[in-house]
Amino acid sequence: MPIDRERPKSGAIFFACPSSWSIRWLSRTIVGQLAPSGGQLPTGTAIDALAATQGQAGYDEVTMERSLYYVRLFPGTEERYDRLHAEIPEDVAAEMRDAGLRDITGYRRGTDVWWYARCEPDRTAAFRRYAMGRANRRWGKQFRDVIAEVEAPKGGLIWYDEVFHTDAPEPEGPWEHGCFSLVIDPRSATYYDNLHANPWPEMLEAIAAAGYRDYTGFRRGPHVVYVGRYYPDFETVIARINATEVAARWGQAFENVITTFTGHDGRNFRATEIYHQD
Repeated sequence: MPIDRERPKSGAIFFACPSSWSIRWLSRTIVGQLAPSGGQLPTGTAIDALAATQGQAGYDEVTMERSLYYVRLFPGTEERYDRLHAEIPEDVAAEMRDAGLRDITGYRRGTDVWWYARCEPDRTAAFRRYAMGRANRRWGKQFRDVIAEVEAPKGGLIWYDEVFHTDAPEPEGPWEHGCFSLVIDPRSATYYDNLHANPWPEMLEAIAAAGYRDYTGFRRGPHVVYVGRYYPDFETVIARINATEVAARWGQAFENVITTFTGHDGRNFRATEIYHQD
């Protein structure tokens, strides 16, 4: 996941963090995303992941922020992109860790790529530090003719905002990372976000029982992406949750809200894991 603070001279953009990169577009934290106007966080949200910072000025409430951003590749460069991420130099990986990026996972479906990370103390600070790394900037030059889009129209990475998170104690046995997406009616975005900020307790219990762990949803406009760990695997977890009565009721609550959920084959629109670093 190369990030450079300058546009390449060729005109292509590769994980660009231009010199205008600022707090203006990176400063939203989980608290800012989820708190209503009264300033109190609703129950059943990502607050279970937040902890008080010990002796760190400026970060009294939040020590970690989950993040997701999007990258579009030029058609035909998919295999090269995967290959480059299968061989990330150790000094680049070290800069990721030093910047505060944890649990970094890349997912690709065709020319669409999503990058998930837990950022310490938040995505603003972690990605700013990583963008300054010499190894990252050197390595990123290889992506000038691979990455077609990485910057939002108003500047900055193409961020998705967290709208849902749940977790539970880890079971024993195998697991795999998973990523899938869906599309909602943009007119129903507030309804979608509010219900996911206050999910039914019985739905959360069913999610945990089915084998979802560290399960997070991110939305950008009408597009929603879910990432997480699936015990023992994605297909088994989906089959388990689909067999529950509460999932059927939950689905009815989103009738005419979710407009695209599965393909013609009835399967979710999944993306394949191409990189992971703890």
